[in-house]
Amino acid sequence: TYMKDRYGSYTYEGGSSLSGFTGLDMDDYGGSNDCSLVSITAVAKYYRSTYPNIPSSTSDIYDDVLEVGKKHGYTTSGGTNPTVIDNIIEDSFKKWGYTVSASNTYVWSFSTFTNQIDSPNSNPVLFNIATGYYGDHTITVIGYAEYDVADFLMVKDNWSTSTRYVHWQQMWNEIGSVTTVNG
Repeated sequence: TYMKDRYGSYTYEGGSSLSGFTGLDMDDYGGSNDCSLVSITAVAKYYRSTYPNIPSSTSDIYDDVLEVGKKHGYTTSGGTNPTVIDNIIEDSFKKWGYTVSASNTYVWSFSTFTNQIDSPNSNPVLFNIATGYYGDHTITVIGYAEYDVADFLMVKDNWSTSTRYVHWQQMWNEIGSVTTVNG
């Protein structure tokens, strides 16, 4: 309906999404302003089949990520500084006995997301957005859809467990950062 109302006619050109990625709702965990920690928890849960020492309980994963997050300055009143999200990921995986590389990127394009989704490891991407509808919030990008008239990111936004679609052309100039994980 959105596409028909906005563009009339359109043609689907392609896309991809991560199979088996489970969205989490922030209200089911910790305190306020923990969207980054919940995204990291969802990513860790997704990688559990590759890294079996990650706890099987989502609550246990969150507790570990919360502990590490607090060491990196997370508070319920201020949330997480996006510049340390990569450190929280690396230290959480280290707690579980694994070495992964995470990095923050401050200049991105649509291909920043598609390249990670399409990589051999099928990596989810944390999108830490400072402005707009998702301002001061971290969402997890789990896929994308390309049409001849518009592109969309498929996201888990931590406000619901359902998949949401973000119209790339409507938000590509938002301020924020992207955090990727490469195991």
